[in-house]
Amino acid sequence: MTKILSLMLEAGSGHKIPAIAITEQMEKLDKSIKCTVMDPSKKFNSFFMEKIYKKGWNFFLRKPLLFSIIYPLLKGNSALLLEMISTASLKKRIEEYVKKEKPDLIFTTYFSFAQVLGRLKKKGAIDAPTAVIVTDAFDPHRSWISKYLDYTIIYSKDSREKLKKYGLKDGQIKIMNFPLRKEFDGKKQNIPLLRKKLGLKNKFTATLLSGGEGIGKLDRFVKEFAKSDPDMQMVVICGKNERLKKKIEGIAESSKTKKFSLKACGFVTNMQEYMAASDIMMGKSGLSFMFESLICRKPMIITQTISNEKPALKFFLKKRVCWYRKNPEKMHDLVIKLMENKELYRKCTKNIENLNLKNGTREIAELLVNALRKRPKGSKK
Repeated sequence: MTKILSLMLEAGSGHKIPAIAITEQMEKLDKSIKCTVMDPSKKFNSFFMEKIYKKGWNFFLRKPLLFSIIYPLLKGNSALLLEMISTASLKKRIEEYVKKEKPDLIFTTYFSFAQVLGRLKKKGAIDAPTAVIVTDAFDPHRSWISKYLDYTIIYSKDSREKLKKYGLKDGQIKIMNFPLRKEFDGKKQNIPLLRKKLGLKNKFTATLLSGGEGIGKLDRFVKEFAKSDPDMQMVVICGKNERLKKKIEGIAESSKTKKFSLKACGFVTNMQEYMAASDIMMGKSGLSFMFESLICRKPMIITQTISNEKPALKFFLKKRVCWYRKNPEKMHDLVIKLMENKELYRKCTKNIENLNLKNGTREIAELLVNALRKRPKGSKK
C-alpha cells in the first residue's frame, strides 16, 4: 500500500475541499494508494491554531478593513518568524507522525504547513516527495513559499517570477488549473429538469451566497429585489448561518411580491446543481466560488472581497467575466440589466468560454502520482 498524507486547515472550506478532491483523484488513478487528509491543529489539539487561526479567520471575514491592515505583514519575512513560533509544537508532532506512519508523499493546501514541511525537509526528517497547492492562486504571500519543497503548484503564470525570487527553481514551480471537486466537470446539464428537481421555477435565476459559514449581510441585497418585484427567482445559500436563513425566510414570508420568488437554503452539498440551474452567481470572492462559477459558465457579481482575494478579483474583472457591486441597489440594478440585456449577458458568457478553464484536480493528482513512481525504491526511511 502506498501512503499519501495531505495536510489542510479547516478554516472555512477553501483549503479542505482541494485537499479532499486531489486525494480522491489520486486513489482513483492508483488503487494501491491510500490517502489520509488531516487537519493537524485538530489532530494534535493545537490551542493556538484552533483558537487564533480559525476563530481569527472568521473574525477577519467580518472585518475586511481590519484584515487589509494585517494582510501586508504576511508578505514580509517577519511572517516566517511568526509561523515558526506558532507552529513549533505542531512541527514536533507532525515529525513524530511522519516517522511512525512513513507516508510515501506529503502535500498541503495550507501555508503554515508548507513552512512546517519545508523545515522538516531541510532537517532531513522527510525524504518523501512534498508539495504545496497554493490556494491563494494569484498572489501567494511569503508564508506559502519554501524552497525545500519539491513542488509548488499555482494557477497564475504571473506568479512564476515571484516564486523564483524566493529561491524556487523552474522545476519546482508547476502552473496548473485550480483544483475543484469532481462534480465540477464543466458538463452541460438540462436546466429546466434540474430546476424542477431543486423545487425551482423555470425562469431567470440568481443564486446568492457567502461561503460555508454564511458570513455577510445578504439580507440587504435580498430586500432590494423583494421591494422591486422583478420577474425572476433568487436562491440564497446561507451555509451554517441559521440566523441568516431565518432572516431570508422572513423576507420571503412578509414580501407581497407577485413575480419575484425567493428560496432560502442552509448548508448544501449539491452546490454544483444550484450553480448549473442558475443564470448568474453572486457572492464573496472566494477562489473556489469564483472558479466553480466560471467552470459552470456562469457570470458572477462579487458583493464582498478581502485582501488576499483581491488579485483574483482584479484578474477576472480584467477578463470581463464578473462585476463587483458591494452596494445592494447597484447590485440589484445590474442583475435587472443582465436579465433584460441578452447581448450583455451573452458577451460575458463568451468571455468565460474564452478563458478555457478546466478543473485542475486530475492534472495535479497525476503530477503527484508520477512523483511517487519516480521515487527510487527503498528510499523510504
